[in-house]
Amino acid sequence: MENRHSEVLVTLMADAMNRWLEHPEGKITEHICEAFGCDDALDVARGPGNRVTGLRDLYQRRLETVAEFVRPFEMRDRANRPQYYLFFASHHHKGYVKMKEAMWKVDPDTGCRFSDAADPLQLVLPLGAAVGQLASDLRRAFSGKGPVTGHVVREHIELETPYLKKHMRAALKDEEATGCLTVEPVQTDGRKRIRGTYPDMATLTWR
Repeated sequence: MENRHSEVLVTLMADAMNRWLEHPEGKITEHICEAFGCDDALDVARGPGNRVTGLRDLYQRRLETVAEFVRPFEMRDRANRPQYYLFFASHHHKGYVKMKEAMWKVDPDTGCRFSDAADPLQLVLPLGAAVGQLASDLRRAFSGKGPVTGHVVREHIELETPYLKKHMRAALKDEEATGCLTVEPVQTDGRKRIRGTYPDMATLTWR
């Protein structure tokens, strides 16, 4: 990550690490601490909550100290238990968005996990819960803060949420339909806005 043009994809064997966190032999736990670059991993064993999730969160925080953009992808076994995580880290906006797109292609339901227990014939609704979740997030982020451009909203979605530009239109249409969002009829470039679209030059205001 010292090279600004580098990107990494790291496998974190969180489930295996969890089984060895309290091993009496110091060399075993030392290797785990080396993977995180700190001794905080041992605190996960003594703390409350799910230890596998705790290891994931700790590793994400550690990566965020050296990379601008970090995204984990959860891999589950045939029993649908979290087994390991693939962590992507980058300094580049475009690389980060491209990786998120790849993750949503693998998991069109949530964009964050793959399970060996999943039925490959099961139908999923790619925009189902994502639309409502994203709409709520945008309301919290922009409500009462005055007008913003579509560009600002799109960048917020791409960089600050798990979602993508493809989720944006459906979420904004819901917000506009319920009266939570108003969109100016004329864009900042002077062109008329086409109803039901939210280009970068559109002006949006949440109540």
